[in-house]
Amino acid sequence: MKKQRGMIYFILILLVISFAPILLLEFYGESEKEKISPEITGISAWINSSPETLSKLRGKVVIVDFWTYSCINCLRTIPYLNGWYERYKGEGLEIVGVHSPEFLFEKEVNRVQSAVSELKIKYPVALDNDHKTWDAFGNHHWPHKYFIGADGNVRYEVVGEGRYEESEEKIRELLSERGIKAAGPLIPINGENVNFQKIKTPEIYFGTFRGGFLGNPQGILSDPDNEYKIPEHLEENSYYLSGHWSVKEELVLHIGKTSGEIRINYEARSVNWVAGSNHRGSRVEVKLDHHYLTPTQAGKDVVIDSEGKSYLFISEKKLYRIVEDQKGYGKHLLIIHVFEPDIESYTLTFG
Repeated sequence: MKKQRGMIYFILILLVISFAPILLLEFYGESEKEKISPEITGISAWINSSPETLSKLRGKVVIVDFWTYSCINCLRTIPYLNGWYERYKGEGLEIVGVHSPEFLFEKEVNRVQSAVSELKIKYPVALDNDHKTWDAFGNHHWPHKYFIGADGNVRYEVVGEGRYEESEEKIRELLSERGIKAAGPLIPINGENVNFQKIKTPEIYFGTFRGGFLGNPQGILSDPDNEYKIPEHLEENSYYLSGHWSVKEELVLHIGKTSGEIRINYEARSVNWVAGSNHRGSRVEVKLDHHYLTPTQAGKDVVIDSEGKSYLFISEKKLYRIVEDQKGYGKHLLIIHVFEPDIESYTLTFG
């Protein structure tokens, strides 16, 4: 009996070893095993297009890109998708951006339309508000690109950022199967370079649904009359609140008449903040290591006034780029100082 059991374990180990390369390729890039593409389904609205289906697009090379407009990883891939669409659309490439929201505010078609316009996206965008297409593909990531051949099979996948040259080569390979030979060098696209190995701080979610990074010793306060106080020692990669805040499922909401703060010790080069307000132009100050940001530290959404104070106006619910340190990666203390109620904070992401 023991020998039989040992033989079974041995066979299982061999199977795992045999299939491991395929599993890794499925996650990081090209799959060795083709699969028929699922259909686009359950779409609540379309931007830049009338309703599309992959069956109607059969015969073309199609990239299905799962994204959401508050995701920095998604935003950094858009210039490449735009470039490929402009270069290869006339040769048989179609791109469908499946916008699968992470937060409730991303379900509003006007917000997505505004983001699509700002990002100069010309290809069709499908609003997958109920994650029906997301579920049909068995997707789990933003962004995730599925490259579908003219035969309707998924031929290549890319999770996350990067692999841009390989992706464009794959586009050309799939087009060549249709008899189209794309000539010339690959498209020169000025994208953002990120060294993920140097980013030591994970994405910070403020709400209770994905949260768990609140560092205040008193924990989540149920009574809005209670005041958060920041301790003397701040652990890395946890956020701390001061003032009156209400912790909700997706966000923390500043509710006090007095000012409040968010503080975090992080290690990265850039910081992005998903935030919003129902008031237009709520001013928020940003400091790094107790000092106002300099022009070489400020992200594109930060304003530095004549007194050297660094701030941004929070209005639309979206991603704000608040730190872009030209000196490179390092450890810093970020201080976000809010003065008005109704400031909503969803996530901090690092690059």
